Amino acid sequence: MSNEIETLSRLIAQASATLAKATTAAEILDAYNQADVSYSAAKKAIQMSKVKTAHDTVVASCRKVMGDALVIETRAQCRLADEYDAAQGRGEVKVRGNKSGKSNIPNENNTPTVEDIGLTSKQVHNARAVRDAEKAHPGGIRKAIEEKLAAGGEPTRADVTRIIKPPKPRAERAPKAVEREDKVAALRDAGLSVAEISNKVGLGQRAVSQALEHVDIRREAEAEIDPSTLSLTAQEKLAAAIRQHQRKLDAQFEQRVLDECRRRTDEIWLPHWKKQIDQAKELYARRRALMTKEVFNIIRRGLHPDSRNAISDKKLAEAFDAFMGLEKFLLNEKDSPTHFGDLPSSLAEWDKMRAKRPAKKSTAGVVSKR
Repeated sequence: MSNEIETLSRLIAQASATLAKATTAAEILDAYNQADVSYSAAKKAIQMSKVKTAHDTVVASCRKVMGDALVIETRAQCRLADEYDAAQGRGEVKVRGNKSGKSNIPNENNTPTVEDIGLTSKQVHNARAVRDAEKAHPGGIRKAIEEKLAAGGEPTRADVTRIIKPPKPRAERAPKAVEREDKVAALRDAGLSVAEISNKVGLGQRAVSQALEHVDIRREAEAEIDPSTLSLTAQEKLAAAIRQHQRKLDAQFEQRVLDECRRRTDEIWLPHWKKQIDQAKELYARRRALMTKEVFNIIRRGLHPDSRNAISDKKLAEAFDAFMGLEKFLLNEKDSPTHFGDLPSSLAEWDKMRAKRPAKKSTAGVVSKR
């Protein structure tokens, strides 16, 4: 992991240097993209380190890289917004909202649009939102990221979004939107995926993801209770309430596991084995007897080691004959070929075949030699 940390640090240094030397919107956007790559790489490294149970210092280093990448991204967005507005002011980029589609420069209709310079309207909108938030609260984004790191948390773009556009209080939001968010949050808490929630509530996956993002922002924004600020009695009550709630959650989780096990048993495993048993029963019911029980017992007694010294030669011969009589039933045609010969199709052919047979020599009058 040390090599990965060094690589991430180099990526961040490169992105910072690119932004410092940037003089055009394209160079600023390049610095933003480099920071974005660093952020994604650091996030992936954290996920891998958790799987490998890496040391806490490795995770902390990756989180620091993520925080630095977010700071560079916000700085790049601020500069990008200023550069774009300045370009529009100079008439180098077409101003939105001109229904005629003509340039804001007189006698010239070929002014580049936002798409022509390699940007999108969404990128410009987000960049302006970050720039305006920084103007309203200088250093607010960096401070929030540093506080998140100091608390041992992982800085994310959702943290930046909450600073740029804080969520509305529940009282100010549409009741239907709040109800929808509560519903999808309850389904996610129950273990359903975004696709499963989408099918269950009849919303698109994008709408479900947005609703869940609002839920996460609202939950993280809720005030946390610091037990050290409470009285001893209140702390004891809080600890008891936490234990009680934890037991409730454990019971609910155990019940969900039991219900799922019962469902799988009733709907999957039992029908599967019932089908196998029914097929076996049908097969056994259609089997043909290749021998009688008496013949089976004769062969069994002949093979059993306990009867080796007590069974007679006659019984052994009977067992041998019974077993040999089953040869055509037990072996395939390859291992025990059957020769039927040519059968006559008429009495004339029968007589003709008999005539071809060599006659047996008579032994009458032959005196045996002594």
